Amino acid sequence: MEPRQARFLCIPEPPTRSRLTAFFRPILAIPHFVVLFLLAIVAIVCIVIAWFAIVFTGRFPQGLYNLVTKYHRYSVATSAYAYLLTERFPPFISPPEGRTFDADLDIPPAMARYDRVKTGFRIFHAIPTIVLSYGIGVLATGGAVLAWLSIVFAGRLSPRFREALIVTLSYSSRLSVYSDLQTEDWPSLLEKDARPVDPAAVSTNPTAGALPAPE
Repeated sequence: MEPRQARFLCIPEPPTRSRLTAFFRPILAIPHFVVLFLLAIVAIVCIVIAWFAIVFTGRFPQGLYNLVTKYHRYSVATSAYAYLLTERFPPFISPPEGRTFDADLDIPPAMARYDRVKTGFRIFHAIPTIVLSYGIGVLATGGAVLAWLSIVFAGRLSPRFREALIVTLSYSSRLSVYSDLQTEDWPSLLEKDARPVDPAAVSTNPTAGALPAPE
């Protein structure tokens, strides 16, 4: 059976790069990280409740599933913006109905039934998952610093280097979806079905002076 995994989505490399906004990106991203931290607290509570719900009933409550999904999508959008993979200031928490973030995560719907045993013992996967996520985070942060230097001083980001950042963020985010009980298959390092975001479906931030994406 084909593994059931989340898919990382990202718009193509922006045609132009602003050195000025790239220079101030660490500061511009702070409000998003503050909101993301608060949303993470809600997500943790949801995951703990969901663990008990799955162990005893085999089901992930839909309302909790939706909140955890919203957290993961917003986390990806925030990280991609901070890591300079995207250029536009993303909307807070979620894009308008029917739109996507510039960088997004396509998470499968909740399963009708979850394996109670797998979920019950998922806690033992926490240690290797945390170690792996930490290592990936260090790599991603180092890559973001190099991307910042490249854009600020050269006005561009190498396509291969950008792809490496995307792979890093993609695997880290899909690993989080697994550890947070939404999928039962350990994510593969490389996605076979990853696809770019349709620019027509991308949400814009009206406060940034951008025109709304076409309907």
